[in-house]
Amino acid sequence: MIHIFATVCGRTEFIELQHRAFQKNLQEDFKFTIFNNCMWDRPGEYDGIKSTCQRLGLDCIDIQKDEDLIRRCDAIEPLPTFNNRGNYSIVNVAAQYSDNWAWENVISKVPGAILLLHADVFMAQPVKLTSYLDRYQLGYVPQARDGAGEYMHDALVLADIPKLPDVRSICWCGGTVNGVSVDGGGQTAHYLRAHPELDILRMGCYYHQDDPDLGFHPTDFEMFHLEEVPAFLHYRTGYNWNRRSTEYHESKTEWLKRTLQL
Repeated sequence: MIHIFATVCGRTEFIELQHRAFQKNLQEDFKFTIFNNCMWDRPGEYDGIKSTCQRLGLDCIDIQKDEDLIRRCDAIEPLPTFNNRGNYSIVNVAAQYSDNWAWENVISKVPGAILLLHADVFMAQPVKLTSYLDRYQLGYVPQARDGAGEYMHDALVLADIPKLPDVRSICWCGGTVNGVSVDGGGQTAHYLRAHPELDILRMGCYYHQDDPDLGFHPTDFEMFHLEEVPAFLHYRTGYNWNRRSTEYHESKTEWLKRTLQL
């Protein structure tokens, strides 16, 4: 059994596509839980996420405001987590705050294997994920900045929670490390440096900037590899923070369904 977690703040159709991709490709029992991160900013999306999870039989947990966690995040991130209207300041801090709340309150308490992934990452090949945890305690897509060192990209994290030391100390904020600006997950560099004894599976990330044969441009997607297996497809910018057209996302989503054969 593996527990799978994704935080969602829109694109409810992705929930069902992720679930179907796991049903098709994950070669073991799993429990899929959605964190609903729309309570303050997108009440319309909030209701849609809850109803989609209810229809699919998935657990749905609301991200909550925790004053102590907000204080700790605000001390790290360049902008406050919430503005004076009580909404998230920017998309980046919304993602990092929800990661931290979910990790501290739910994920770090799981008595077994977990997979944490972005809401626009989809399983693309038949794989038994826990077989990798026979050899590794932790797996992730590595990122690095000169001077900051290596850290975990929160787009895809595989872990055996009971085998991780000081598991609740993992912080998913960005901010700076050794004076160097880092993006989301940058603070995990401290955890990795503190625990060099860990056996780590570093997943390959292969970016496809543009493919002239596809009907949307730029194609802007990634494949995440587990050793030699291209196991996950990362749609990228699924929440359209870079403001691409409706037609672009309609075409890209149809390509995604065809590629995954869903």
